[in-house]
Amino acid sequence: MKTADNRIAELERKLAQMERELARRPVREAMPLPPRQGRFFGKTNADLPAGDVVDVTVWYWSTDDEEWKESAMVIADVAEFFLKEGETLPAESQVLVLWSENKWVLIPQGFGEGLVRFELLEDLLLTGHAKAKLMQPDIGTSVWEDNDPAVEIEVYDPYRSEGMWRGLTGYQGFAIARGESYTDPGEDEEDEEDDVERKKYDIVWMEQIAQTIQFTSIGYMGETTANRMPVAVNWYDHQGKNPGTTLDVRDPQEQFPDVHSGAKGTAVYDYHSGYYRVVSCQRVALFAGALLTADSCASSMSIDTFVVRPTGDYVGDPPTAPTAPANTCGHAGLNNDVVLLRRANNTMPQPAWEVVDVTKHSKTVMVDVQVSGLTLQKKELTIYAEVCTTTAPSWQTWHTGDDC
Repeated sequence: MKTADNRIAELERKLAQMERELARRPVREAMPLPPRQGRFFGKTNADLPAGDVVDVTVWYWSTDDEEWKESAMVIADVAEFFLKEGETLPAESQVLVLWSENKWVLIPQGFGEGLVRFELLEDLLLTGHAKAKLMQPDIGTSVWEDNDPAVEIEVYDPYRSEGMWRGLTGYQGFAIARGESYTDPGEDEEDEEDDVERKKYDIVWMEQIAQTIQFTSIGYMGETTANRMPVAVNWYDHQGKNPGTTLDVRDPQEQFPDVHSGAKGTAVYDYHSGYYRVVSCQRVALFAGALLTADSCASSMSIDTFVVRPTGDYVGDPPTAPTAPANTCGHAGLNNDVVLLRRANNTMPQPAWEVVDVTKHSKTVMVDVQVSGLTLQKKELTIYAEVCTTTAPSWQTWHTGDDC
């Protein structure tokens, strides 16, 4: 059994939620909410306004019986109805009854309507509004269908600062009435004859495009458009709508300029801009190996059999493999020697590569000599060095002796 404290806590949560909902409604923001006392949820027993006396039924927590109860409440003087001139609130409408600054305030909830289901007829931007149509359940099934008769409404994202709801045509959601009307100027804004009025609703919940996707790129970054590439969607967050099998992802910060075709990555939806932003992705490898196609003595090198050496997320082949890497450090090598390459920039489709190492060959060299009695002695050392020719060197005169 729920305790009285639990019941009170439950009511407090409901009141706090209602306050947040009311605070989002621009037409009523100017009215400060009172402290948490003298507040009731209730319903009207007659149309409002109907005179100086308001008849409502409110719900309260009975500490004696430990349960919610109803009680009739007749208010002789209501300071504020939160109704615009000429508007009425039907009987059985839900209201929030507040005691504020020695006066009663009645705030309608939904203006006599409960939550309605809608479907967007046009795209909705954050903090914006869009045309929609009411939906109704197909009795006996879980399917929602067009309202009969058809009713068009205007739905609003009530979060006016940063916005909360962005959707595409066909997305469905729930909304609550504002008690106001929107005038659509039609195709000719100067001609009032084609103006159309639609009731305004604040969105309470709506389907959203999937927030996160995982993908495989089917082109390299910037191949067609700068900072953009096409991808195939492998997975999407199923709390959101299916974004489609293929789409473009973007890199507005130019953080991933070296993404190759076939790369796997993750992107999140930018609800402000309306596209997916890459947040993680495989990229063209930083290191690779190749074979020299000719002897090279500290000059330009020609290579083939290019193979990347994956490390971390740097795993991909460049769109165009290099054939003549830079040799700025003057490396040397023989035909078919293995060359280690490092990617020198992010330029796509043919990033620059430079040689950082070449196969070493072992050689035995004499490092010292001495005369010991009647013998000439030497010291030898095996070294490993880059070699660019196999041609034997010619003899050179080192020292010419004198006859004794």
